[in-house]
Amino acid sequence: MHKNNNGFTLVELIIAVALLTGVLATIYYFFSVSMHSYNYVQVHYTAELEARKVVRSMAEDIRKANGASSAGIAHPAVEVIDAGMRLNIYTDIDGDGVMELVIYKIENNQLKYGNAELGSSPTSWKVLADNVINKTETPAVAAFIISGKQINIRLDIGNSNNSLKEGPVSIKTSISVRSKGAMN
Repeated sequence: MHKNNNGFTLVELIIAVALLTGVLATIYYFFSVSMHSYNYVQVHYTAELEARKVVRSMAEDIRKANGASSAGIAHPAVEVIDAGMRLNIYTDIDGDGVMELVIYKIENNQLKYGNAELGSSPTSWKVLADNVINKTETPAVAAFIISGKQINIRLDIGNSNNSLKEGPVSIKTSISVRSKGAMN
């Protein structure tokens, strides 16, 4: 009688399944780590990009700032108030020869922007960045500081779903007011 040895024994099948399971588990582990890393980098990049766009916009306004006076009150080109959470910039943003007040402020974990003709207050606000946590950090971290003609800006951006576990994205820069005598 001739015996056919072309099939698998139960032991061989169990060993093959165990090896395949080990290989698949290893592939899944590397895939999972890669996806976690990708998501972290994506969230971090998005928060940093958002903050950099805002700082670039602020830099343009600060560099064009000039001293102004309204109702007999002289204002330097740039003022920081509200414990470093509000930045007032006096500039002619629309080039019409009339000075405007540009305000950047942190309120309710948002960086907001508003502008109005000198002597008026902004009537509408545009949200430039969400999850700005400068004001809610312990202790609070001033977003705006004046040092001579330098305006130091620090924006700490978190995120709502806590995927920046290593901490917020912190953007720091220093911008000079270019107008002569504007900060006196």
